[in-house]
Amino acid sequence: MEGAFVGHADSGGGGAAGGRMAAGEGAGKGGGADAAAGPIPISVEESLFKDMRLNLGDQIVWNVQGVSLKTRVASVRAVEWRRLDPNFFVVFPAGVLEDAPKTHVVAVRAASAAESARVQRAIVSAFPNATAIDLALVVETLDGIFAKVPL
Repeated sequence: MEGAFVGHADSGGGGAAGGRMAAGEGAGKGGGADAAAGPIPISVEESLFKDMRLNLGDQIVWNVQGVSLKTRVASVRAVEWRRLDPNFFVVFPAGVLEDAPKTHVVAVRAASAAESARVQRAIVSAFPNATAIDLALVVETLDGIFAKVPL
């Protein structure tokens, strides 16, 4: 499988990497990348689990930068997508994805639009490949759109 949003058990957000365990044994401990130990246990977000018609114990082979990873669905997580916590559709245990290319997400709260702009400039100046997204502006735009939609 390619193109899913994946994380590992230390991705933050509490619990099973940002979700409430709905079923199964969890994927946050052990497993590692030892192929001799058998398929790597993963945790799948419940709507993806249903959409893919998965069952606990099903095996999925992932292509991670040309390396095949054989996994086993060990648990299902209920994720609250409306929260700004980092969440993932699939969570791998620690020790599996650390050497793969990755993206880091950081949320910062600023007191004002001017402070937000200053922080964004400082981040992009220090890390030219970083992308700064002003979530306050996104929320303001969405509020404007939803205010026009009759309920």
